[in-house]
Amino acid sequence: NYDTIEWEAGSISGGNANCIINPNNTTIEPPRAGFGDGATAATELLGSGVAGAFLDTNPTGLIHNSLNSSQLGRYRWCFGVPSCPPDNPPPTTLADYGIQLISDPGVQWTSTEELTILQAAEDVTEAYSTHFLMPNEPATFKQIMIIPERSTINFKKTQVTGSGCETNNNVSAPLQAEVTCLSDTILTKYTVVHELGHVFVGRTGGYTTGQNSFFGRVQQPIDLDVVDPNNPTDPKIGAIYDNTGVSVLLGAFKDSLGNEDWVRGIRGWGSWASPLPNPTDFQQNPLNAVDANATQAIKEKERDEGAADMFLNWVYSTISPAGFRNVNWGSAVCHVPFESLPESCNDDTLPGDHRLSWMNTTMTDLLSVINP
Repeated sequence: NYDTIEWEAGSISGGNANCIINPNNTTIEPPRAGFGDGATAATELLGSGVAGAFLDTNPTGLIHNSLNSSQLGRYRWCFGVPSCPPDNPPPTTLADYGIQLISDPGVQWTSTEELTILQAAEDVTEAYSTHFLMPNEPATFKQIMIIPERSTINFKKTQVTGSGCETNNNVSAPLQAEVTCLSDTILTKYTVVHELGHVFVGRTGGYTTGQNSFFGRVQQPIDLDVVDPNNPTDPKIGAIYDNTGVSVLLGAFKDSLGNEDWVRGIRGWGSWASPLPNPTDFQQNPLNAVDANATQAIKEKERDEGAADMFLNWVYSTISPAGFRNVNWGSAVCHVPFESLPESCNDDTLPGDHRLSWMNTTMTDLLSVINP
């Protein structure tokens, strides 16, 4: 990038009082611009070696021209591609991500809410790009979130009063999913990424069991990071554990009476659990049901909400210092922002690290299912 070029050679190098080379003086080497490989290959901009050619006072001056750019004064060389991509591409929109905003009569999405949804889509895309080493562009988001036969994720604002959003994956083409938000919802990027976590559940098979669906993996995790002392050659099946290999973080938990219940756990999340309608950033819906007393629909929703929050925490652990934390959020004194946590809330069994490791393995495996 070049801005102002008013001189080309100092007096010691042969320039005059204004540091400009006399074009009739052939003993002085005028400046050159370009690049080379340090050996034999090189390329130069037009005007190299010509006295005064690069100065602002000359129509051939560097600030008056460009290369592979619409910005005057900018010269770009691109490697490994047939041609240089635009250096000032138009800003991405929700449509680029396959996201469409709709609303009931009498209500509409605000520009701030639209930007919030766009930010969430960009954050999810960045996480995919970082983890899978894919391009950080909307096409990556659509490739992973939307099946080839479909094209759109709807975000719908309803005129129904209240707070909260709900994702419906049971929709017809061309929709992949529809996220409906009540009219009083205070939308944050964490809310939106959580709902996109529900979309990912649908994208990977919905409420099907087994290790080829995100829901199935959350419902019955396989923890490759710890060893079952009774079966040392096999991974522990049914839960994610901390580094003791004994304490359950998420999955099947047995109480002292031997009763088994699926739990999302309280340790390792990015924030503490707060009941709706006032969720914390990283536990958007900490639904907790007792399996023995719950209907099948409630049990499925409990796992689904756990999956969406795992997705949410994974996204921000992947692109930022936020997300999963090595914290035990059980005590009320720990229900404060992470930066203000008392030392006693830290958990040296590394629950956040174990949740993140399990999610990294899960996301890698599921990508091979989505895009075999």
